[in-house]
Amino acid sequence: MLQLVGPGEYTDGVPVHGVWSAMHDPLEPPRLLDVPATELPLACDWLGQLHRQEIDGIVVRGLFKPSVGATMSTRLHQLMDSETDDGPLLRMTGNNKRNAVNVLGHPALPTSRHPTGPPVEWYLDHSAEVSVFYEDLFDDHYEFPHVIEQLFRRLAAGRPLQLIHASDGRPFGRYSARGFAEQQGFVPHAEGMHVGGPVVESMSDDIDLDTLFSMFAVVSAPDAGGELVVYRGAWQGLRGRSDQLPQDLHNYPHVVLPLQPGDFIVFAAGRLVHEVRPVVGERMRWTVGAFGAFSKSEDHAVYWA
Repeated sequence: MLQLVGPGEYTDGVPVHGVWSAMHDPLEPPRLLDVPATELPLACDWLGQLHRQEIDGIVVRGLFKPSVGATMSTRLHQLMDSETDDGPLLRMTGNNKRNAVNVLGHPALPTSRHPTGPPVEWYLDHSAEVSVFYEDLFDDHYEFPHVIEQLFRRLAAGRPLQLIHASDGRPFGRYSARGFAEQQGFVPHAEGMHVGGPVVESMSDDIDLDTLFSMFAVVSAPDAGGELVVYRGAWQGLRGRSDQLPQDLHNYPHVVLPLQPGDFIVFAAGRLVHEVRPVVGERMRWTVGAFGAFSKSEDHAVYWA
């Protein structure tokens, strides 16, 4: 059944608005819809509500079978030892285990390797190189990219989700696989703190980066830990470093989301502080996803890795 993570009420599966708004009450926990894939409506505008900040995210449980995730997880582990002309295929970002993730590909947003974001040509060249590995990652009988794009249309009242292309027609990176090993996690941050750099600046002026969201599917879950924690009220939308966040962050309203293989989430990662708790045990936490944003014209959304 449809559930609401955070405050609010539902009547016959329809959200009731007017009493609570994400924009108007920062003391409330983040508000995310939590629904089994088998109970998704044929059409709705939940992503429009995300855009209008009436909700903060959507969790779709069991979007694909765990066996599909197991296949992807096996292939990701095999790729961990692969090399490219530029070094290891999977790179660890961050400078310590609390802020570390193994990434297949090269993110467009700033990382420890490119603190101000990668150069455009470098990003496009390496995205093309990595795309070959992603073709082998997905199960031959399961068109994962197609499933995600169709799901977005279904949740966005028919609005299309389009991969960004450079001005010369070359595609941006489509997805990013991220793996957290034992004791690895990601410190509290919001993508809006650091959004920018040459790649982002090369995007169309029609893209509204204030609506930046993150979406990902869980490929494998750890034995324990690895939960996604989303906070409200800890960041007021000013550019800055993660170490400028409140020291008592755990006292801010938040939700803890344990996600299982096959689950899919899209949430307002640009404006909400979030973290990944350290993984416990030998089994890695693998996800495959991307960043996205709505167009200023509000008739479509775009995504990139």
